[in-house]
Amino acid sequence: MFKIIRNVIIAVIALGLVCFALAIAPNYHLNYAKDKINLLINNSNVTMVLRADVIIENNKVYLGQADIQNFFDDYIYYEEDYNLVIANNATKIIEIKDFKNIEDTIYVSMNELDELYNIEVNYIEETKVVTIDSLDRMQQKSSVSKDADVKSLEKFLSRTIDKLNAGDEFIYISSENGYAEIRTKNGRLGYIKEDKLGQIIMVRKAKVEEKSDLKEKINLVWDNYYSVAPDREGEIIEGLNVVSPSFFDVIDIDGNIYDKTDENYIAWAKQNGYKIWPMLTNHELRIAETSVIMCDYMKRKALIENTLEMVEKYNLDGINLDFEYMYQEDVDMYSRLVIELAPRLREKGVTLSVDVTAPDGSENWSLCFDRPAIANNSDYIVFMAYDQRGSDGPVGTIAGHDWVEVSLKKFLKDIKPEKIILGIPFYTREWEEQNGELISSSTVDMKSIDYLITPDIPRVWDENLKQYYSEYELNGYTYKIWLEEEESIKAKLQLIVDNDLAGAGFWSKDREKPEIWNIIKEMLNK
Repeated sequence: MFKIIRNVIIAVIALGLVCFALAIAPNYHLNYAKDKINLLINNSNVTMVLRADVIIENNKVYLGQADIQNFFDDYIYYEEDYNLVIANNATKIIEIKDFKNIEDTIYVSMNELDELYNIEVNYIEETKVVTIDSLDRMQQKSSVSKDADVKSLEKFLSRTIDKLNAGDEFIYISSENGYAEIRTKNGRLGYIKEDKLGQIIMVRKAKVEEKSDLKEKINLVWDNYYSVAPDREGEIIEGLNVVSPSFFDVIDIDGNIYDKTDENYIAWAKQNGYKIWPMLTNHELRIAETSVIMCDYMKRKALIENTLEMVEKYNLDGINLDFEYMYQEDVDMYSRLVIELAPRLREKGVTLSVDVTAPDGSENWSLCFDRPAIANNSDYIVFMAYDQRGSDGPVGTIAGHDWVEVSLKKFLKDIKPEKIILGIPFYTREWEEQNGELISSSTVDMKSIDYLITPDIPRVWDENLKQYYSEYELNGYTYKIWLEEEESIKAKLQLIVDNDLAGAGFWSKDREKPEIWNIIKEMLNK
């Protein structure tokens, strides 16, 4: 009988021990990966989410390209044709030759990227841990007042992952529930009792983003000409703060630029306090020639160098990149041009704005733009909110308010409003029909509308389009026109105000009514 009771007691104790062990077992997990190099980025162990293992060679730390893209640089790029890796930050772009190609995975030395990304890279050989710290982030340190075990969790009954002796220093992360989260000199992330903390010392403060003091909206006008710049001497446009004259055309696949700059025009703009963001266009190239430049790194680089030469020569404030009609398959390569151009300009304090069309449309006019990538890398993305319809129809408005608003909402899904400039037309289109068939169309400048649509021709307001519509008969033909005038412009400007966009751009100078500028000034300065 005694033996039975003893065996029952032993069984109960054993069962209790098993239950206790099972209860606390989760607290004894490892918080680092075994049998591989652990990577800590800003006090977070990311080893288990890496797409490629960390490589150490000659005391250099190599990460896979996909992991660098994930944690540091969305746009780091392997240029296969020239066997280079291209990386950049906001104001600098570099070519990297110290990389490895292992089984089609590109590995780049983070020691080559520390200045570019403003990071500190360390490899702790004893524990096989790499730490990467952003020098823009706050860091604090402390020490223990007495010996302490570093635990894997904020619990006494958890695995000990490191030990500290009195006076040992460590990176202090935060405190909660009586425990301090720390990073030891061995690169271990864990917890110690808060009452063992010494003085917390600030190593560095977080970098504070500088905010622009510019409070006014951008009020830009494109000044388009083919050979000789217009004489603007004595002309003052109230409220205008940026002019974009058509100074520069890319003329060949080597990235050479046809320079139509006019010194008198520059003097006029500077005298009136207007920023000068000249257009740089591909309008003189065939689509295949544009593709050659986009798809060749050295040709893109040559174009960028030529652009910088123009910027320095004329002391320009910005560049308005206006590439249109490109192959859809070159969408990423055009983004590369923006990615590679923007830091070089920003380094010189020069603004880059990039013109794009509406999100929905044809392959070569709309789907050739990666709008989020362009917006992320340029200073401004300009939505050219025209032509809703081309010159060959179908008959209708070229910039209806409903279409502009729907398209703008698509931009705003991925792009911050302060990055978006809304392009507004100073023109419309008149359609000629016979027996319901489109015969032709012609462009009508805003300043000419009142001469064309005389007082005897009715103007009917369309609330959806926020435009007046007119039609008339002449010599057996029907003429239809949706007007761009004061009220339609006000409605589009209201979209800028309501969505707090960066501002407006107007295509193009000398097509407007002079009095429209007072409306623009009033609306943009609200």
